[in-house]
Amino acid sequence: MKIKQILSVSIILTLFFMLTSCVKVYSDEQKFVDKLYDQQLGKIEGLVLDLRIRGTINKEDGTFAKSHISGAKSFDVNQDEDLKSFMNKIAGKKTTIFIVDSGNEEYIKIVEELKELGYKKIVVYTGGYEYLRTTKAFIEAIYEGSGLDDCGCD
Repeated sequence: MKIKQILSVSIILTLFFMLTSCVKVYSDEQKFVDKLYDQQLGKIEGLVLDLRIRGTINKEDGTFAKSHISGAKSFDVNQDEDLKSFMNKIAGKKTTIFIVDSGNEEYIKIVEELKELGYKKIVVYTGGYEYLRTTKAFIEAIYEGSGLDDCGCD
Protein backbone atom coordinates (compact mmCIF):
# COMPACT_ATOMS: atom_id res chain seq x y z
CA MET A 1 0.00 0.00 0.00
CA LYS A 2 2.86 2.39 0.80
CA ILE A 3 4.36 1.94 -2.65
CA LYS A 4 1.08 3.01 -4.26
CA GLN A 5 0.95 6.10 -2.03
CA ILE A 6 4.55 7.02 -2.84
CA LEU A 7 3.90 6.50 -6.54
CA SER A 8 0.72 8.58 -6.39
CA VAL A 9 2.48 11.43 -4.60
CA SER A 10 5.42 11.35 -7.00
CA ILE A 11 3.09 11.39 -10.03
CA ILE A 12 1.13 14.30 -8.59
CA LEU A 13 4.33 16.24 -7.85
CA THR A 14 5.68 15.55 -11.34
CA LEU A 15 2.45 16.77 -12.93
CA PHE A 16 2.47 19.85 -10.72
CA PHE A 17 6.00 20.79 -11.76
CA MET A 18 5.24 20.11 -15.43
CA LEU A 19 2.15 22.31 -15.38
CA THR A 20 3.55 25.25 -13.46
CA SER A 21 5.59 27.89 -15.19
CA CYS A 22 9.01 29.05 -14.18
CA VAL A 23 8.60 32.82 -14.02
CA LYS A 24 11.60 34.78 -12.82
CA VAL A 25 11.03 38.44 -12.05
CA TYR A 26 14.10 40.64 -11.65
CA SER A 27 14.38 44.16 -10.33
CA ASP A 28 18.15 43.70 -10.28
CA GLU A 29 19.37 44.64 -13.73
CA GLN A 30 22.65 42.70 -13.38
CA LYS A 31 20.86 39.37 -12.93
CA PHE A 32 18.50 40.09 -15.83
CA VAL A 33 21.34 41.21 -18.11
CA ASP A 34 23.38 38.09 -17.23
CA LYS A 35 20.47 35.88 -18.39
CA LEU A 36 19.88 38.06 -21.43
CA TYR A 37 23.57 37.93 -22.34
CA ASP A 38 23.44 34.12 -22.27
CA GLN A 39 20.51 34.34 -24.70
CA GLN A 40 22.43 36.65 -27.01
CA LEU A 41 25.41 34.26 -26.96
CA GLY A 42 23.10 31.37 -27.88
CA LYS A 43 23.47 29.58 -24.54
CA ILE A 44 19.73 29.93 -23.93
CA GLU A 45 17.08 29.52 -26.63
CA GLY A 46 15.25 32.76 -26.02
CA LEU A 47 13.24 35.62 -27.40
CA VAL A 48 13.06 39.17 -26.10
CA LEU A 49 9.52 40.55 -26.02
CA ASP A 50 9.39 44.35 -25.72
CA LEU A 51 6.01 45.58 -24.45
CA ARG A 52 6.56 49.31 -24.89
CA ILE A 53 4.71 51.53 -27.33
CA ARG A 54 5.96 50.66 -30.80
CA GLY A 55 6.45 54.22 -32.08
CA THR A 56 6.97 55.27 -35.68
CA ILE A 57 9.77 55.95 -38.11
CA ASN A 58 10.19 59.29 -36.28
CA LYS A 59 11.52 57.16 -33.41
CA GLU A 60 9.93 58.97 -30.47
CA ASP A 61 11.72 58.73 -27.12
CA GLY A 62 10.79 55.78 -24.93
CA THR A 63 9.47 53.69 -27.82
CA PHE A 64 10.57 50.42 -29.37
CA ALA A 65 11.36 52.22 -32.63
CA LYS A 66 13.76 54.60 -30.89
CA SER A 67 15.83 51.87 -29.25
CA HIS A 68 15.46 48.25 -28.22
CA ILE A 69 17.47 45.15 -27.48
CA SER A 70 18.82 43.89 -30.77
CA GLY A 71 16.61 41.10 -32.08
CA ALA A 72 13.73 41.92 -29.73
CA LYS A 73 10.15 41.56 -30.94
CA SER A 74 7.63 44.30 -30.28
CA PHE A 75 4.25 43.56 -28.76
CA ASP A 76 2.60 46.92 -28.15
CA VAL A 77 0.14 46.29 -25.32
CA ASN A 78 -1.87 49.35 -26.39
CA GLN A 79 -2.09 48.40 -30.06
CA ASP A 80 -1.77 44.62 -30.52
CA GLU A 81 -4.65 42.43 -29.46
CA ASP A 82 -3.98 38.76 -30.12
CA LEU A 83 -0.94 37.56 -28.17
CA LYS A 84 -1.61 33.92 -29.11
CA SER A 85 -1.31 34.38 -32.89
CA PHE A 86 1.62 36.79 -32.43
CA MET A 87 3.55 34.27 -30.33
CA ASN A 88 2.70 31.36 -32.63
CA LYS A 89 4.49 33.21 -35.43
CA ILE A 90 7.67 33.92 -33.52
CA ALA A 91 8.36 31.46 -30.67
CA GLY A 92 7.96 27.86 -29.68
CA LYS A 93 6.72 26.86 -26.24
CA LYS A 94 10.19 25.73 -25.12
CA THR A 95 11.67 29.15 -25.81
CA THR A 96 12.61 31.31 -22.83
CA ILE A 97 10.70 34.57 -23.12
CA PHE A 98 12.52 37.67 -21.82
CA ILE A 99 10.16 40.56 -21.15
CA VAL A 100 10.93 44.26 -20.87
CA ASP A 101 8.39 47.05 -20.69
CA SER A 102 8.17 50.74 -19.83
CA GLY A 103 8.24 50.04 -16.10
CA ASN A 104 4.47 50.46 -15.76
CA GLU A 105 3.88 46.76 -15.11
CA GLU A 106 2.44 45.92 -18.53
CA TYR A 107 4.17 42.59 -18.08
CA ILE A 108 1.73 41.30 -15.43
CA LYS A 109 -1.16 40.62 -17.83
CA ILE A 110 1.17 39.35 -20.57
CA VAL A 111 2.89 36.87 -18.21
CA GLU A 112 -0.49 35.42 -17.24
CA GLU A 113 -1.48 35.10 -20.91
CA LEU A 114 1.84 33.47 -21.80
CA LYS A 115 1.39 30.95 -18.97
CA GLU A 116 -2.12 30.17 -20.23
CA LEU A 117 -0.69 29.64 -23.73
CA GLY A 118 1.76 27.08 -22.36
CA TYR A 119 5.01 29.05 -22.12
CA LYS A 120 6.99 27.72 -19.18
CA LYS A 121 10.15 29.84 -19.06
CA ILE A 122 9.53 33.55 -18.62
CA VAL A 123 12.10 36.06 -17.39
CA VAL A 124 10.90 39.59 -16.58
CA TYR A 125 12.74 42.83 -15.82
CA THR A 126 10.55 45.20 -13.78
CA GLY A 127 12.62 48.38 -13.85
CA GLY A 128 11.64 49.51 -17.34
CA TYR A 129 13.67 49.52 -20.53
CA GLU A 130 14.74 53.16 -20.40
CA TYR A 131 16.38 52.64 -17.01
CA LEU A 132 17.83 49.24 -17.95
CA ARG A 133 19.61 50.65 -21.01
CA THR A 134 21.48 53.21 -18.87
CA THR A 135 22.94 50.66 -16.48
CA LYS A 136 26.59 49.63 -16.63
CA ALA A 137 25.67 45.94 -16.97
CA PHE A 138 23.53 46.65 -20.03
CA ILE A 139 25.95 49.04 -21.70
CA GLU A 140 28.80 46.55 -21.37
CA ALA A 141 26.96 43.46 -22.59
CA ILE A 142 23.88 44.09 -24.72
CA TYR A 143 23.52 45.28 -28.30
CA GLU A 144 20.80 47.78 -29.12
CA GLY A 145 18.88 48.35 -32.32
CA SER A 146 16.47 51.00 -33.53
CA GLY A 147 13.71 51.23 -36.08
CA LEU A 148 10.93 48.77 -36.86
CA ASP A 149 12.71 46.44 -39.30
CA ASP A 150 13.22 43.64 -36.77
CA CYS A 151 10.10 44.10 -34.64
CA GLY A 152 8.15 41.03 -35.80
CA CYS A 153 5.08 43.22 -35.89
CA ASP A 154 3.99 42.88 -39.53
